Amino acid sequence: MQWACLAADGFPDGQLYANLRGYDPGQPVPAADALAGLLRALGLTGPDIPDDAGERAARYRSLVAGRRMLILLDNAGTAEQVRPLLPGPGGCLTLVTSRDSMAGLVARDGAHRLELDPLPSAEAVRLLRALIGDRVDRDPEAAVRLADYCSRLPLSLRVAAELAAARTGTPLARLAGELAGQRERLDLLDAGGDPGTAVRAVFSWSCKHLDPAAARTFGLISVQPGPVIDECGAAALTGVTPAQAGLVLGQLARAHLVNPSARGYGLHDLLRAYGSELAADRPAAELASALTAFFDYYRSAAARAMDLLFQEDSGRRPRVPPSAGPLPPVTDKASARRWVDANLANLVAVIGYAAGYDWPGHAFDLAGTLFRDLEYSGRYPELLAIHEHVLAAARRQGDLTEQAQALNNVCVVYLRQGNYDLARRGLEHALGLYQQLADVLGQARALGNIGILDYLLGRYPQAKERQEGALKLFTSIDDQAGQIRTLVNLSLVEARQGRLVRAKERATEAMAGAMRTKSTRFEVYALHSLGRINIRLGEYAQAASQLRRAHELSEEAGDPTSQADALGGLGELAQRQGSYQQAAGYYLRMLDLSRQTGNRADEAEALNGLGESQLSRGRPGHARIEHAAALAIAEQLGESYEQAKAHLGLARADDADDPHDIKARANLSLPPYLQVPAINPHARTNLNLALRKSRLPAVLYDVSHRLYSAA
Repeated sequence: MQWACLAADGFPDGQLYANLRGYDPGQPVPAADALAGLLRALGLTGPDIPDDAGERAARYRSLVAGRRMLILLDNAGTAEQVRPLLPGPGGCLTLVTSRDSMAGLVARDGAHRLELDPLPSAEAVRLLRALIGDRVDRDPEAAVRLADYCSRLPLSLRVAAELAAARTGTPLARLAGELAGQRERLDLLDAGGDPGTAVRAVFSWSCKHLDPAAARTFGLISVQPGPVIDECGAAALTGVTPAQAGLVLGQLARAHLVNPSARGYGLHDLLRAYGSELAADRPAAELASALTAFFDYYRSAAARAMDLLFQEDSGRRPRVPPSAGPLPPVTDKASARRWVDANLANLVAVIGYAAGYDWPGHAFDLAGTLFRDLEYSGRYPELLAIHEHVLAAARRQGDLTEQAQALNNVCVVYLRQGNYDLARRGLEHALGLYQQLADVLGQARALGNIGILDYLLGRYPQAKERQEGALKLFTSIDDQAGQIRTLVNLSLVEARQGRLVRAKERATEAMAGAMRTKSTRFEVYALHSLGRINIRLGEYAQAASQLRRAHELSEEAGDPTSQADALGGLGELAQRQGSYQQAAGYYLRMLDLSRQTGNRADEAEALNGLGESQLSRGRPGHARIEHAAALAIAEQLGESYEQAKAHLGLARADDADDPHDIKARANLSLPPYLQVPAINPHARTNLNLALRKSRLPAVLYDVSHRLYSAA
């Protein structure tokens, strides 16, 4: 780590870091998860990260190809864990730290092994002097012995020095003698000669001088699965107040047994392993009870945070029993957002551990509680990892309800990522399970999601039929949240089919429901739909008011996806009104937000909008670039509407590059009522593709209106 800091200037393209936790008591980090983290560090958002581990490795290698980067893979367990994380040939250097010799990497991958010796005696004594002062100079021989008993390993030296600093009246010679005796006892058990024995001897010696509460806390926090723990989590685990837990964690930090950070306290893997040994000596019932209380805490805290962030979905989330212990100070949306962001890694680890061991109910509850937040924030790799654990646990338990729930949630991620084949198979399976269970709410949700899939693929009659079926089911059980969402979805389908009056009726009904339930989020959805419909109807003043209000509310709620949708509507309105520079500004902001959240469909819409604004300002070359980028994304997603718009934009850009006398052009093969002048062959090809992708009134209107106005 120190060398990586010193060598940073030699790698101008930056550094990547991954802690593989190869020797933690829990499971090492799978290579696929480590790759997801590295890809995020390289700037990829959730949907851009492939699901398959091999595809992630290929994407990772392509992103670092040609760069000069230092890649630090810390605490690796095996060569198999490291190998997928190695970049291809080029200017990158990979530094792997491990207790294993990694013979496979040396033999197969050309790695160079560098075995680190303990600190030289003089440097070890110098470190002790820096930590405990001039006592080292008063008894240098004792200092040398103390360093030797620590095997001159920095972690051991720091732990031993902290104990020495706490016992200022005890001579170093006596402290060294105590440590020697402790090591001899462990040597008898562990056959001696292993530097790891010295480390355990120092830990054991240090823990002997902890008070019982601190020793118990150290053991228990070593077995909890999260990478860090804060005062509230430690309080739940140990059955004390957060203030008491904070004092104990401070004591452990001063003893160098835990490492404080901005998000809590972490443990070095050696210390976690030793702490787990201490915890194993406690009664199994005590450990089970402590972990249950810890998982209860996270379940209740997550439920409180989601009640503040997504109040309108409270009926959809699992009913979580109230916590018996204290909860974090989460009292408003801002504090809820901070808590979730700070604890996300812990929450993912808790769900994986709980699903794999004796707490599947906690895993099911936590996954269902966090789903909507992770979906909206674009944390798709985490969502997929969580639900893979949950789905496996549900199948082991034979729990059809949780299987259906996990499938439905996973398929929402697939919809966002454009994995439409997987989404359809999974949603149809989930719908079948919900029907088998006679679960009306589940059937409505799965049916509505299938309708969204049909909408995205341009199957509008089927989408309408699915959404109307979902609406009937939601109405039959008086699920207002489901009714409002489905009405908005129906308004979007009707608008795409050119039924603008009916679309406006649906959106207005959704708005009434949002006002009735006092849901800001549903109000935003309805406002966005109404604004887009009113643009088509030529009601520009109403559209402007509705879209600005939608943007304002979504910005206050911290909902970037809804902000992007509102900006897209404002961009379309400005474009229609001839404010091309303003339209470009809206679309640029939409593009930035869509890339932050990973919403590829929004990204395609923003790029198409930018292409239109570029062409309107007389820049056909720039317009072609934007539309081509939009087309590539839309084709990858299978999103026919944005494909049609991209082809239309490309046709207009081609026409602008090759003006002709309008009377000399041949007609396109359009319906008679939409005969428009033909243009150059490239434009004709793109127009035909636009019409083939979507023979919707909205697109046909765009073809005729925009080309006539351009002519």
